[in-house]
Amino acid sequence: MTEFTVGPVGSPPAHHASDRPMEQGDGVAGSAPPPSTDDFPTERMVAIWKEILQVGEIGEDDNFYDLGGRSVAVIRLVMMIADEFDTEVPINEILEAPTLSEQIRLIVRSMGGAGATGTG
Repeated sequence: MTEFTVGPVGSPPAHHASDRPMEQGDGVAGSAPPPSTDDFPTERMVAIWKEILQVGEIGEDDNFYDLGGRSVAVIRLVMMIADEFDTEVPINEILEAPTLSEQIRLIVRSMGGAGATGTG
């Protein structure tokens, strides 16, 4: 059974790089590279963050939680990702991927590596 470190109410759990499970493409010899995000419509994900967080500019390395994302915002994010990209990303994966670029990689992976599909 996986144990989670609980942070203050509304904040993401505390994680360390060593706590994260090794994923495909994490530097293991012979592993497949992560799916390409080149064709992903990044502006759609930026629009989701802006709507949820009520902020102006967002960069690929910005941290969702540093910009004000809390527990309710994460739930909205997961729901909006499902609606916008017609794919589901587990909430625990979103919690462990705080930056825009990390979340985009999760979405692309959940879509089977096809970054340019989805609704909207």
